[in-house]
Amino acid sequence: MNQQTEHWTGPEGKAYAHRSPGSLESSRAMFHRIFDCLPRQPESVIELGAGVGTNLQAIGQLAKHTHRTAVEVNPEAIAKLANHCESLVISRIENLGPLPPAELTFTRGVLIHLPESNLPHAFEVLFKSSSRWVMVAEYYSPNRTMVPYRGKPNLLWTDDYVGKIIRQYPSLRLIDYGFVSKYDDKYPQDDVTWFLMEKTGSA
Repeated sequence: MNQQTEHWTGPEGKAYAHRSPGSLESSRAMFHRIFDCLPRQPESVIELGAGVGTNLQAIGQLAKHTHRTAVEVNPEAIAKLANHCESLVISRIENLGPLPPAELTFTRGVLIHLPESNLPHAFEVLFKSSSRWVMVAEYYSPNRTMVPYRGKPNLLWTDDYVGKIIRQYPSLRLIDYGFVSKYDDKYPQDDVTWFLMEKTGSA
């Protein structure tokens, strides 16, 4: 078990699940913008690192017939996920193989917590588990930069995640992107940049 997994599955992860459920209204507003970029609402989604399910709850309110699959490892979060997904996979991302494909696979604030050596596998799961669209919503930076997380090192990195996944899978085409500021008066997010991509052929 690496430092990051130990952190998020231990007492600190339990505290995080209580401390940071995320804003349902802000998540709903973000996914409304994202879904507006698509020709129709996705029939199925997979979220890697679903946390307590705020994003999937928001998607369920926007797209009532969308089948939602959550991947999560934190026991405290898992206990709160049941009402917000139709399928639940309990696994660390680094141990996860491709899942039965969903139309949209995505992460929100998850890649930032993975060591760089784990990113190619996370990208593989996102790509191979998607039948059409892939979305990442993370802290963007043109260069990988470690940011102390609550005073601790090696738990959070800003990076060009979209650039890395497109270089790994050149058949991904960027459809649209957006930034949500923590200063947004109505629907703030923590300075998150989202990138929506579509699969255009084989890897």
